[in-house]
Amino acid sequence: MIRISKVTMTMRELDRLKCIQGLIDGQLKQHVVATRLGLTTRQVRRLVRRYEQLLLTGRNRAPSAAAA
Repeated sequence: MIRISKVTMTMRELDRLKCIQGLIDGQLKQHVVATRLGLTTRQVRRLVRRYEQLLLTGRNRAPSAAAA
């Protein structure tokens, strides 16, 4: 039997994800994403790096501080 997992996201998280994906796909520029999310371009670069690392490891969320 195939088990389907559900991912719950807030609208803010969903917007952030779409912006990061648009940046990776080349549809958006880094400064546009930074302005839209209210972040610096450095913070956007860090988000992209973390997003790519999570994709490579197959995780859907970063470990929380409570888990430590």
